[in-house]
Amino acid sequence: MHTAFHQEEQERWRQLLVLLSGRSDLLTERFLGQLGGIEDYADFARSDEVRATAVQTFHGLLSSLATGSPAPELLDLARELGSRRARQRVPPDSLTAAVRLDFGIIWNALLEISSPEDADLLTRRVERVWQVVDNFATQTYLSYSAERIAMAREEADVRRGFIDRLFDAAPSEEGLAAIAQALGVRAQDTFTVVTAAAPVAAGLRAAVDAARAAERDVFTHQQGQFLTAFWVPPTGPGTGRLLPGLERLPCGLVPRVPGLRAVPGAAAAAGRLAGLLDERDRGPVSLSGGWVRLASHLLLDAGVDLRGPLDDALGQTRLSERERLKETVELYLATGSVSQTAADLYCHRNTILNRLRRFRELTGLDVTVPDQAARVVVAWA
Repeated sequence: MHTAFHQEEQERWRQLLVLLSGRSDLLTERFLGQLGGIEDYADFARSDEVRATAVQTFHGLLSSLATGSPAPELLDLARELGSRRARQRVPPDSLTAAVRLDFGIIWNALLEISSPEDADLLTRRVERVWQVVDNFATQTYLSYSAERIAMAREEADVRRGFIDRLFDAAPSEEGLAAIAQALGVRAQDTFTVVTAAAPVAAGLRAAVDAARAAERDVFTHQQGQFLTAFWVPPTGPGTGRLLPGLERLPCGLVPRVPGLRAVPGAAAAAGRLAGLLDERDRGPVSLSGGWVRLASHLLLDAGVDLRGPLDDALGQTRLSERERLKETVELYLATGSVSQTAADLYCHRNTILNRLRRFRELTGLDVTVPDQAARVVVAWA
């Protein structure tokens, strides 16, 4: 008796699916009508390609419902559809929403053609209908994801080649325009440039990956132990120029670079700064904060030692006097104010003037004169 009931139910289910197949044009029209309500499909919801895909989809879904297993043509269609929509850059949420429209359309059509006596049958089949549609959606999404990964790799390879051209040689105006187009920026945009040296570069790479996951365009260039990242910063209110996660990363920073052509030079400057950072640094250092160390380093490279003669001159004094003079001069150089220096050291301003005079007698440098003060600042960097 149970077998007879099962066969009878199967036969009725087959009849409903045959009736549904005869209404495939109606299913397609309903799908296209609802698809137009999904924003990312609005421009091509009525295209011949979408219509043909809808016809194939409903045919495959109904075949799968009739046989009880995924129809081979439906699996092939899922792979093709996912890949195609990825190339069309349809957002994944919109793609999934579009595919899952199929369930509501099929189910409502089943309710329309069934009789009250079919209620129990439909109750027992609703999960199966959902499983078939959901499996199709899943296979489509897997194909979509695989295609997006392949596209990202292709785009990354293309972009890397253009970035190498930007850094390796001074491009012509036409070449610069081609690089900008490949990167999706304007040649005249303002960029932020950050460079980190190994092992800190790993932290910069993590920040870049996180920004890209949030769909921000961040470009990178590796040169030896140095990793450079550059991007066009957002302009909206409350947005910062730094990527999240870089606030506490010791790296060289050029916050405003006027134009794409200037990026390699800014990266070189940021790299110089990155190479000079030490345990004192707890975040990005820009030229405004690191120029003194950079100037000192460049002078040493040129064979100019400002610190040695200064230390020799102060070495004539006792340790206590030497430390007192250095502390006073450093505080004065930080503010340029005798009164503020006196307040910081809890002494009379005449005491500060006497120490500055003593420093001048020993070193020949008057720190109240700007160019001589700069020599001391750079020497002690």
